[in-house]
Amino acid sequence: MSTKAVGVAVLFVRFQSTTRNKRGGYTGVFGLVNGLAKAGRLSEEQEAFRRASNDWCDANFLNPAKVDPAVYEQLGAAAW
Repeated sequence: MSTKAVGVAVLFVRFQSTTRNKRGGYTGVFGLVNGLAKAGRLSEEQEAFRRASNDWCDANFLNPAKVDPAVYEQLGAAAW
């Protein structure tokens, strides 16, 4: 997926499950790991790594919805 940010095309890469979820889409890696955390299936060490990784990504990667708030209104739109 790409979008325009201040006149420059920005490309986003998404890693996702190979299996469809209940809604027919493919859950991204963040959704998969966050689902494991919500279900209590991560060890303390894994949870600390998940939290630190999510915090780092939030601080270092652009959120597609902040570039274009309508990005998820597109049919089948997905991002990291």
